[in-house]
Amino acid sequence: MPLTFSSAWSVPDPPVYRKRTGPLAVEMGREYALAQLEVRKTESRKIVRPDNHRFPAGSPMYFYCHSCGDLSDTKSESYNPRTDPVSHLCAECEALKGKGWLPQPS
Repeated sequence: MPLTFSSAWSVPDPPVYRKRTGPLAVEMGREYALAQLEVRKTESRKIVRPDNHRFPAGSPMYFYCHSCGDLSDTKSESYNPRTDPVSHLCAECEALKGKGWLPQPS
């Protein structure tokens, strides 16, 4: 199918991610928090992650958790990594790390 003007310049769909509701999993205990980590890892494999460079100028940039793959941060295109660093862990994994429960990558 040849590209037309409208299809060549259409805005890609925004990334899909799960919105966290309620208390953090670490507040329910270690076993529950680690079980939820595995659920997030499984669910995050289904997330559609478009390339940030494919969005039009001025679109937000999306960053994903290095541990579970969920959305960890959204920044404007003009963010400065020196003054506004990107969070590499989502809130759940950050809480796990704070408790010392975050498994080390193998």
